[in-house]
Amino acid sequence: MKSEGSLDHHQLSTPLHVAALRQEAAIPLLLASARINVNALNMDGKTPYMLHLESATFVPRLSPTDTFLSHPAVLEEPFGSRAFISAATTQSASEKKLNEIKTILSRGRMIDVNFLEPNGRSALSTAVFQGSMKIVAFLLSLPSIDPNSGDPPPLAQASICRQNHLVVQLLLEHPSIDLNQETDGYTALGGACRFDRITFNTIKLLLSQPKLNVNAGKPSPLSIAVQNGHIGVVKLLLEHPKIDVNSRMQCAAQIPQWVSGQHLQFLGRETWASTLYSFGECRLLEGGARRVDSLFKQSSTSIFNGCLDKKTDRISRPYATCNAHDPLRQKPQSWYGGVSQTAKPEGSGDTIFVYCTRFGPSEIPELLLPRADLDVNAPGNCGCTALIWACSLGKWAIVDTLLSRKETTVDVRCPHHGYNALVAAAHRMKFEMVQQLLSHPRGHEIDPNVFAACGCNLLVCASRSGDEDTVHSLLPFTNWRNDPNTQDCKFGRTAVQWASYFGHDSLVQLFLSEPSVSVDHRDKRGNTALMLAARGGHYNVVQILLASPKVTGTNVHTDCNWNRDTALSLAEWYGHVDIALLLESAPLEQEAALFTSDCAAQSVFFTTQFAICFWIFTFFAILSIILCSLIYFALQIDMLWLSGIWITKA
Repeated sequence: MKSEGSLDHHQLSTPLHVAALRQEAAIPLLLASARINVNALNMDGKTPYMLHLESATFVPRLSPTDTFLSHPAVLEEPFGSRAFISAATTQSASEKKLNEIKTILSRGRMIDVNFLEPNGRSALSTAVFQGSMKIVAFLLSLPSIDPNSGDPPPLAQASICRQNHLVVQLLLEHPSIDLNQETDGYTALGGACRFDRITFNTIKLLLSQPKLNVNAGKPSPLSIAVQNGHIGVVKLLLEHPKIDVNSRMQCAAQIPQWVSGQHLQFLGRETWASTLYSFGECRLLEGGARRVDSLFKQSSTSIFNGCLDKKTDRISRPYATCNAHDPLRQKPQSWYGGVSQTAKPEGSGDTIFVYCTRFGPSEIPELLLPRADLDVNAPGNCGCTALIWACSLGKWAIVDTLLSRKETTVDVRCPHHGYNALVAAAHRMKFEMVQQLLSHPRGHEIDPNVFAACGCNLLVCASRSGDEDTVHSLLPFTNWRNDPNTQDCKFGRTAVQWASYFGHDSLVQLFLSEPSVSVDHRDKRGNTALMLAARGGHYNVVQILLASPKVTGTNVHTDCNWNRDTALSLAEWYGHVDIALLLESAPLEQEAALFTSDCAAQSVFFTTQFAICFWIFTFFAILSIILCSLIYFALQIDMLWLSGIWITKA
């Protein structure tokens, strides 16, 4: 016998399964057979009666339920309890389904109303999922019903359903309901906080319960609302008198099916076993109004904004120190490619306020800052406080509010990165923020001479910015003469090297006036200040360096970088003829400097004044070798000829 329409053939393992769906007239005949197994399971693990109950909306029928129940083995355990769950599964007329449930209870002797299917379904959780008010009310009226049975439990299941707050209200009226029960770390309130407007009434209803622990769950409801950018939900949670605003973010890397699947169904999508957050992505960037399917899309931003322990090149400047995996501005990775499902998401472990300062829209910090119970000095997961993060990200509105609070520690330092708010802003090239901090009434509380753990200080950060006016404006605030040779953490350049690189002749002259400044320092590619100036074509800087007693002829003609280029060869290679002539005029300190090193030889032999002599000498040397060889072979032939004549005469 074949199935019809769009029915799946693997559901129809026996003739009784087929009859339960399409051939009701055949059910009594099949049940009358002595060899019939009424509880045979199809490939989905369902008996014919269960299949009939779950598919009842597809077929008009008279009373096949009574026909099935006439067989004594249909309600044997555990099949009777499983049929009880199946009766609450479909969305047919609630009165009809309710009568079927009552019939099963009256005919079954040992029906377990709290029985759980292998997938965690119970009769109550199934009815809650379908939103069947009458069935839920009837089940809750049973004396032996456990209102918390099911995985997920009924209350958690109801909390994530669209406009299901009436079912939630029924569950909350039961005296044994557990408001704070966790499933996969989520409470009913936590699950509801993921969906904002869909479950807004449910959230209000749950928050009104006196026994509710508003901070329960891992992640907590506030963490979930903040991570998803639901500002309206955050406002509701912050109005609760027992909310912990200093709790830490517990960002979930993997979303359980019961939390994500229901919402996806509302959007017309299929469900997955879990929804994986795409790392490098923050749900707050678009104000929380993003649909779930936008997780597949990549962000258009391309610069980075994370912890400062990893570096990457900037777009407009030759230097940057940024985190290569920050979720605020990095392009999100592919859905599953290269992402560990057990990895800790970025921002997890930060306090709520630090997390919002890093990633959030401005509305959430504005909600948190007026609260007296907010700990503004609480560090994030990496040790940076909200003040350090706000300065490094250029968020002056948050910085200004924090500085207005007396309890804010202005000169706090990150134990991991070593810098304070001032150096953190300079490290990110936020020099407008640096100027605002120094001009603030509390600016004197910040130490401008702090060194970051990477070795950078305010001087070298300002020097690498390429802005001459910025460096001049910050020098009076620093004790730069105490550490003039501080090098940056990426290129290894000092302030005088950066000034030479950018052609800031006034800064080079100022730095050279300090006796302790070294011009022989090399960056990570072996370049000195003179090489950088010659390569960049900065004639005035080269002139100033050559006029300094610290720069000798050895620096000009023999010092080379790791590519074996001298300052002279770099100037010639980049076409700076005037600088090349200026460097050629620098006197040699030793006549033997021509052969002192390989790089010196390369620099000398390939300059214009020695090239002709070198190639003429080479030509005559080769010609001499050829002539000597010819003479030698001629003499050998002559000797052989003479020897032959002598032998003949003999």
